[in-house]
Amino acid sequence: MIFSDRGAWHGYQWDEGFLRCVTLADGKTTDVRASERIVRCTPCDDRLDLRTAGGGAIVVRFIDARTAAIESSVELKADPGPLRWVCLRPGLYHHIYDAGPAGAGETLDGLPRTLRWNWRGPIGDIRHGGCLPSPHMYRGFWAWDSWKHATVLPTPLARQQIQAMFDHQREDGMVPDTVMPDARENNWKNTKPPLAAWACSKHPGLLKEFRPPLLRYHRWWEANRRPPGERLLAYGGEDLLASKWESGWDNATRYDEARLVGGLQNILSVDLNAFLCLEKRLLGMPDAELERQVNEVFFHDGAFTDVTWPEHRPVRTLTAATWIPLWCGIATPDRAESVIRLMLDPAHFATPLPFPTVARSDAKVDPDGYWRGPVWMDYAAWACEALARYGRVGEARRFAERLLAAPADWECYNPLTGEPARGERPAVPQFSWTAAARVWLAGICEGGHSRFVIPEA
Repeated sequence: MIFSDRGAWHGYQWDEGFLRCVTLADGKTTDVRASERIVRCTPCDDRLDLRTAGGGAIVVRFIDARTAAIESSVELKADPGPLRWVCLRPGLYHHIYDAGPAGAGETLDGLPRTLRWNWRGPIGDIRHGGCLPSPHMYRGFWAWDSWKHATVLPTPLARQQIQAMFDHQREDGMVPDTVMPDARENNWKNTKPPLAAWACSKHPGLLKEFRPPLLRYHRWWEANRRPPGERLLAYGGEDLLASKWESGWDNATRYDEARLVGGLQNILSVDLNAFLCLEKRLLGMPDAELERQVNEVFFHDGAFTDVTWPEHRPVRTLTAATWIPLWCGIATPDRAESVIRLMLDPAHFATPLPFPTVARSDAKVDPDGYWRGPVWMDYAAWACEALARYGRVGEARRFAERLLAAPADWECYNPLTGEPARGERPAVPQFSWTAAARVWLAGICEGGHSRFVIPEA
């Protein structure tokens, strides 16, 4: 059974134990349903291997970005239907997108397979194309995922990915956390970490082209996320959970004791403020005082850590946020050297798969716990870039090679086994920012540095 249409092969879903493959052609879908319950699904680089309760085998082979072939020892039934919402897993839904504007297929050539497969064109209230985080569980575009994807997309597609988010920017400058085909479902409870200018800086002309919305977004952060009496900023949101979503670290140990005060967390996050310093540099308005405060307020016991406000008491958990001031190029040499010692120590961050989100030595670490200890490839790649930036090119290359040896392209990984994290919230496959991070890592391996290392002010 072969599916190949102008709309591309759109991935698979296996909800409630059944396979459902979906294609789109001429505004209609085709569902393929297996006659037996599926009990195991193993995503591979070029195929899916599935096993049924009766011992049957189904193989979905990815021929190219537009074609899939299904081989099955059990009966399959194909049913055409109208464009609609389809179930991904109980309680979660995934929309079937058109593949994108004419000619997009040619411009996707040469990209990592995951990014090619995850590209989706405009539909409904999403007016520009972009990469989904993953076709598994995710049915729209997320802000900081979009910024990361854009760094490795060809400039015409990066422009679309960035514009898809700024299409929904409010007059006050806020960008939503997520945008959906039905804009009524956009998440305005919070935004995501400010990395839009960094994404634009990887493409000639995009910083200038997007400067007006970038400045509005930056001013929104300054106006809406600064606690009273503070120079530093904090994440916030409509409620405490939304403030954690805004950080991107949904269930992190960093925020176990967080409270919401006037819509802001009572915690000043070190990576947020380092990101803001970077954005200011890229927008041509470096802030020496903010950079000084990042080095003074957040540095405790040899590491950069979050602090509470107004007390500026350190939050006692050691996380991957500690190397973000290095990645942004604002850590002083002595502070950087202290952090690098922790990064290179197997007792802390130099785990078999290096650079977990929580140090191996931390009492709260959970190697399979989503943001409580697994390796996420973006922060791990940023660790390698931080090492390279501060002169440790050999170590950066060595760690990058270890990270590239991990199975591609899962959401997050157990740092001790190197396998996809299997906790209460298991990692999903075909994750776009992991694919993007692998491009950054390859740059380090090939040249001893990455073109994504942040430029000096």
